[in-house]
Amino acid sequence: MADEWYNHILELVAQGRDLATYSLKLIEPAVEDIIKNKSESIEDIERTLDYLLEIIPFGFGEKEFKKLNNYYKTFMPDNAKVYNKFLKEDYSNK
Repeated sequence: MADEWYNHILELVAQGRDLATYSLKLIEPAVEDIIKNKSESIEDIERTLDYLLEIIPFGFGEKEFKKLNNYYKTFMPDNAKVYNKFLKEDYSNK
């Protein structure tokens, strides 16, 4: 019974990683578009940062998070500082 639960948990983790990988492929262009177009939409940027924070535990998105948050810092430094704090406290492996 314990082996069945363990295998089921491993399958769920693998599915989560697969979804995170797929999602990152979709969100990378959004990050690039925000930066390239010099978007200052706080809603779009924070939604994207929030989503990236959700997939970082699966080992994906930290680079994109930092890139977008560094851009965000250019016009909303206080907000970007809060996001850096979220990353450091909750998600970073460093």
